[in-house]
Amino acid sequence: MSRGVKLLRRLLTMTLIWAVCFAALAFLQPFRLESLIAAADIYQLTLGFVLAGILLACLKTSRNRYPLLGTSLAILSWTLGQLFWFSYTLLMRTPLPYPSVGDFGFTGAYFLLIGVLSMLAPPKNKAKGNPYAFALLLAPLLLAIYAKSAPAVKLYNFVLGLAAAWTLHKALPLRHTHKDRWLLGGILLLAATDVVFMTSVVLLRNSMTATTAPLYPIALALIAYGILKREATTDD
Repeated sequence: MSRGVKLLRRLLTMTLIWAVCFAALAFLQPFRLESLIAAADIYQLTLGFVLAGILLACLKTSRNRYPLLGTSLAILSWTLGQLFWFSYTLLMRTPLPYPSVGDFGFTGAYFLLIGVLSMLAPPKNKAKGNPYAFALLLAPLLLAIYAKSAPAVKLYNFVLGLAAAWTLHKALPLRHTHKDRWLLGGILLLAATDVVFMTSVVLLRNSMTATTAPLYPIALALIAYGILKREATTDD
């Protein structure tokens, strides 16, 4: 278990460095932004599969297998959505329509995380949650009112926003537990990045993924590190 934690810590550090490099390259633009986004897609895919694989490998020595399994499946679900997105873009030479089949993978990650959080929450906090999480729905609401987009885009923005808000509703009580803060940080960043993404889809259509490419890998790495760090702390 400790080897897995150390490996995930290194991957998290590497991902933070990658995010800084991506931001610098996107700002300086020494080459085309499309090429940089393609490199980011490859990094996200590789990292997602590696993170899920590490968590699955740690199941052998885990005392709480179901939360670990659920987290690995959540990361895998997101990564499969990204695989569909990238494959379509690569093969068709055109941006993937939004929403698409790939978005089932992104949204499905939240539902799997909700199941994980239901298992992690202390009994006294299971029914409480945090209603402030649903303030997240202001983003798709404002976009639907003030921005021009297709009805399907508006509808899916609400679906994605609701999935993210419900996950936060379940996750925010974990802020009271020190060992859960890495995991909570990853979930918060994932939800915030999805808000940035849905906003970019509507307002920055031509470069929508550039705003979130450095953020999604950090969120996934934090979630993977957080769930394993949590168990290692429990074992200690």
